[in-house]
Amino acid sequence: MDKVGSLLTSLRPLERRAALRILGGTGVCFLSMAYTGWSPKLVAGALSAQSPVCFLTPEISEGPFYFPLNMVRSDVTEGKEGMPLKIVFRVLDAATCQPIPSAMIDFWQADATGNYSGYDFETAVKAMRGPFGPEGPPHVDPTNKLTFLRGISVSDNEGMAGFQSIYPGWYDHRAVHAHVKVRIDGHVVHTGQIFFPDDVSDAVFRTGLYAQHAGQRVLNKDDVLYRNGGPSSSFAVEPDSDKSLAASISLGVKRS
Repeated sequence: MDKVGSLLTSLRPLERRAALRILGGTGVCFLSMAYTGWSPKLVAGALSAQSPVCFLTPEISEGPFYFPLNMVRSDVTEGKEGMPLKIVFRVLDAATCQPIPSAMIDFWQADATGNYSGYDFETAVKAMRGPFGPEGPPHVDPTNKLTFLRGISVSDNEGMAGFQSIYPGWYDHRAVHAHVKVRIDGHVVHTGQIFFPDDVSDAVFRTGLYAQHAGQRVLNKDDVLYRNGGPSSSFAVEPDSDKSLAASISLGVKRS
C-alpha cells in the first residue's frame, strides 16, 4: 500500500470519509511552467475544478518569521524530511477573474517539527508567547542564515506557480499553515496565510518525524487568524501520483 493510502486507512471511519472528500481528486494536470529543479507534473485536479475567484483573498498578517530572501526556486526543501508536498498557486485578478502572469509568489513555512529557517528555537518560542493583538505577533529579526522552506516562484501565462515542499508541522498557539506574499511589478498586492485541512493534518501527523512532536496542536477553528479569513484561505489537498500530497489554491488579488 502506498504512503497516501496508508494515511487514509489509518483514519477512523468518520475521519476517513471526511479525508476522502478532501483527497478525492485524481486528475493529473501537466502545467507548462518553466520551473527549476523539479518536474512540472503536478496533481492539481482540485484547483482546476475550482470556480474562478472573483473576490479578494483575505489579507492575513505575515507573522513574525518573514525576511526577504529573493531566491527564485521551486524546490524549497533543502533536504528537510517530511511528507512530500507539491503546492500550486493560481493568481487571478479579483476584479476580472483573469490569470495574472509574472506575479512573484514569496512562500515560507515551518518544517515538520514546527521550526522556521532563520530563527533559533528560543527566539521563535519567545515570539509566539505574546502578548500580541488580533494580527498576531510582530516581526522578529532572523538570528541565523538558514533558508530551508522559503523561496519565490513566478506565475506563468495561466497565473500558475508552484513549489516542491513538505507538509508543514505545527507549533504552539497556531494551526497548520503556510505563508505567501504576492508581488506584481515589484509591489506587494497580497499578504496571506494558507491553512491545511485538519483531517489531512491528523493523518500526516501520525507518521514519521511528525509523530515525534509532543503536545497538542491548535485546530483551525481555534486559531485566531483562521477566524480572520482562513475559510477563504485554505488549501485543497489531494494525493499525488508519486505517493506524495498536492495542495492547491487560487488567490484573488487587486493589481494595485
